[in-house]
Amino acid sequence: MPEVEVKIETWQYGTVAQILHIGPYKDEGPTVERLHHFIKDSGYEIAGTHEEEYLASPKAKVQKTLIRYPVKNIVQTN
Repeated sequence: MPEVEVKIETWQYGTVAQILHIGPYKDEGPTVERLHHFIKDSGYEIAGTHEEEYLASPKAKVQKTLIRYPVKNIVQTN
């Protein structure tokens, strides 16, 4: 599986973390776990329910799904 970029972005409705999952929906578990670790390691926590944006039809040879969580920064600055 090729490496894909994981990042934090600021959207109009807040800050989100998202990742691209390539493959069947039933195999999203490790991708979601990677995103959860990235969020925590970046000093953020999940701040709501996730969204999924389907970039390919369920009938496509390869499914592509953006998995996105709203996040909030938990790093304290003094």
